[in-house]
Amino acid sequence: LLESDEFINNKIKKVINDKLIPIICIGENLNQRNENLTEKIINIQLESAFSGIPKVLEEKFIIAYEPVWAIGTGKSASLDEIRCAHKIIRKKINQFGFNGKKVSILYGGSVSVNNSLDINKIEDVDGFLIGTSSLKFKDFYSIYQSMQ
Repeated sequence: LLESDEFINNKIKKVINDKLIPIICIGENLNQRNENLTEKIINIQLESAFSGIPKVLEEKFIIAYEPVWAIGTGKSASLDEIRCAHKIIRKKINQFGFNGKKVSILYGGSVSVNNSLDINKIEDVDGFLIGTSSLKFKDFYSIYQSMQ
């Protein structure tokens, strides 16, 4: 779905207003990644998402870094790419005046049994947004166990 940044911001405000916790998915496409625009894209998406959001709501939202090029492809960002993106996100959240330590940042780009243990060890990864692997109970449970 090609929703504008303004539309996403309005959806976030509505969800928060309805006392729900939004999961704000951000990430770059393959062309943006190849052009080294990941940080710029993340910053633009976060600035738009949090425009007009009160600073006292840091525990009322979750951010998921999902590189668009990895969704459903079986390809995952490298550990360094994930570490870098999550660090950028945490820094930007703090720059907005939120308490970045209270904001959960998930990784959601083809998380699998094969990579979940290593990704979970990355400092700023607070959990996963699991797609295809959630459809197989054994795989999903193994990923859950890797987080313990």
